[in-house]
Amino acid sequence: MGMLVVFILSVVLCFFVTRGIYRKQLRQQPKGKLKAGCISGFLGVALFLVVNIVAAVALIPDQPDTVKAGVAFNQATAEKFATLYNDNLGGIEASKHEKLSALKIVGTDIKNGSAHFKTVDGAVGKAQLDEQGLLVNLLWKVKDTDGASLLSMGAAMEVLDSSVDRDEAINFLKQALAEEKDGSVKSSFESKRINYQLSKHDGTPLTLYIEPRY
Repeated sequence: MGMLVVFILSVVLCFFVTRGIYRKQLRQQPKGKLKAGCISGFLGVALFLVVNIVAAVALIPDQPDTVKAGVAFNQATAEKFATLYNDNLGGIEASKHEKLSALKIVGTDIKNGSAHFKTVDGAVGKAQLDEQGLLVNLLWKVKDTDGASLLSMGAAMEVLDSSVDRDEAINFLKQALAEEKDGSVKSSFESKRINYQLSKHDGTPLTLYIEPRY
């Protein structure tokens, strides 16, 4: 709406400015109508462009990267993520006959633009939130590197990234762990929408960092 008002006002302004310049040129050179028309027209168009470009820069706000991040994460708030993660983990538990209850989220603490997720076994995940409360990134930790822990990470990936396939995600995690050297793991994986970084140092939890590609 603001740009429409600016456009209309700029048309009116440029009309009067152009007409004023044209008349001034004619007074100076009564026989130079063509020259007067060219000069006044050029200045009028230039003024119109300058006014509208400045207005566009001032009135059209930049979309913050955090909003884009929230969209990439399927509009997931901390509460929505916790609910969908637990539901997804329950579905995996039923289909694969794995005991995953220890990996379910039992507490979500939100403060200072971040969310902390606590699981039954005491592991903690952390996410940054944007101004709308949507997840911007996620740092997911598991205490062990067994199959159940990998399914936990796969469940988190699947909730946030509709472009990732669970089996594909699990295979990436397994392959990365197979390349473990001296108790350390460092590997990365990309889906169509999300970047994943898996890391582990000797004696520390296995950590998966998840962030949008755009």
